[in-house]
Amino acid sequence: MNKLREKILTSKDLKSVIETVPEFGNAKLELREMTAAQRGLFQRSVTIDEKGRAELPEYYVTAIALGVHDPATGEPVFTLDDRQALFEKGFRVIERLGKKLLALSAIGKNDEPEGAEGTDPEPPSV
Repeated sequence: MNKLREKILTSKDLKSVIETVPEFGNAKLELREMTAAQRGLFQRSVTIDEKGRAELPEYYVTAIALGVHDPATGEPVFTLDDRQALFEKGFRVIERLGKKLLALSAIGKNDEPEGAEGTDPEPPSV
């Protein structure tokens, strides 16, 4: 196999952070950057209205469903099927985690729904 190809395909290029979440009983969660495939799934999974806007809770909950992992196992904690249950959690914790996941995945002002301007770091658009 081509050594350069192997090097690229086996590199660990996804950024992640460990977050302790007091609202979830001090659970430790790994917030991980979305893969290219997850980014596409994220974009297809968020409902956009005729004006090109999405609801912030849906935006954040979808990011959480795709980007939260168990730091002990590396396994995803949620699936997209868990979004409805996540909507029942407090907005402050959903917003905080969602913003961090969006920043890790370089989803910023140009990609975030209207009304979110100035609420998170301005990572480069993809």
